[in-house]
Amino acid sequence: DNVGTLNDILSIVLKNYRYDGNIPTGKYFGDDTIEAVIYLRYVFKMRVSEEIDAQFMNRLIFEKNAIGIKSTY
Repeated sequence: DNVGTLNDILSIVLKNYRYDGNIPTGKYFGDDTIEAVIYLRYVFKMRVSEEIDAQFMNRLIFEKNAIGIKSTY
């Protein structure tokens, strides 16, 4: 379930950043998910890695919420 939630949030945030790669879906944690995490860590000016830590998840959730607020206007 956690990977599915991560992929859903990644999908929303990546669309906002016009990500050209495959957007991960479902509960599968594969190469597409890893590439997306690396890309967003670079965009967020975090240490670039495939690591999903609390700081990265908090930033993802913040971005997702900001996109939701922006789309309501």
